[in-house]
Amino acid sequence: DVISRIDSARIHGVQALQKILLDKMEEALHSFENYEIKRMSVCGNAVMTHLFLGADPASIAQAPYTCEINEYVEVNAKQLFPSMYDFNVQVLPPISAYVGSDIVMDLYESEMMDFEDTLLIDLGTNGEIALVKNGKLFVSSAACGPAFEGGNMDCGCGAIAGAIDKVFYDTDWRYTTILNKKVSGVCGSGYMSWISTALEKG
Repeated sequence: DVISRIDSARIHGVQALQKILLDKMEEALHSFENYEIKRMSVCGNAVMTHLFLGADPASIAQAPYTCEINEYVEVNAKQLFPSMYDFNVQVLPPISAYVGSDIVMDLYESEMMDFEDTLLIDLGTNGEIALVKNGKLFVSSAACGPAFEGGNMDCGCGAIAGAIDKVFYDTDWRYTTILNKKVSGVCGSGYMSWISTALEKG
């Protein structure tokens, strides 16, 4: 949850979160001791790349939703991971506050710009969609976690026992619930099914 991470950075300080992140990554890097690491590329959502570099992500959560880190950055590994040896760490910049550099890497690795009418969907805490159409690239994003959980909906809930997960119509409206329990609310798939059926039935 990117917003709770921004809040944590405000309360506990950016450096505290950066230390947790880098310590865990440094620990993981030592599992590659049998290999000589020559270069490391880092990509992720904008909040995580900010925290990785020790930059304050606060501006991401408030209008006009800008990034402090908006350019490609190279640093020596020893600046971030003191127990490691020298190698180059490349940090890819986000496209915008809510379209992270993980999408940049997806676009690069999939080579989708070489194809026409291609769609890429990245579902996570944030959901990003990239579309190549008529030689142009269109990218958008939306909060995805709340969508899965029926967030901000009057009857919304997570995918828990009793959540309406499927809605259909055969002479009347009908639905199923998770584990066939008494209705406790409507989860994300229930809302999608409901909307889809309503559109289908006019």
